[in-house]
Amino acid sequence: MALVEVQKPAESQIQRYDKILNSAQKILIKLGLTENESRVYAYLNINGSKKAKDISKDQRIPRTETYHLLTALHKKGLVTMISERITIFEGIEFEKVLDILISNELKRIEELQFMRNELNELWKLNF
Repeated sequence: MALVEVQKPAESQIQRYDKILNSAQKILIKLGLTENESRVYAYLNINGSKKAKDISKDQRIPRTETYHLLTALHKKGLVTMISERITIFEGIEFEKVLDILISNELKRIEELQFMRNELNELWKLNF
């Protein structure tokens, strides 16, 4: 009796694309973005400049929430706003976004270490 080797079908481009996108969004979430912020940022980065109305429609996020998400992403420095008659939003380079988010996390860790040291000293002096 001969053994027959069964080959798995090759992963489609769409499946590969979805895996990469999903991994990128999980990393963005670990670096401090909300799930919807990561969705909107990834959408803009992949699709280029868009109006909030189009982002809302394509991502199936209510328009008012979309504006809040875009404002939050803009404050974090992850999207730019091109003001014309209608504001257009654009995601900045993915590599720069990762640098910004990692830098923010490092600052947060430094602050936590400082607070830890300060609290530790207060504890020692009083107890």
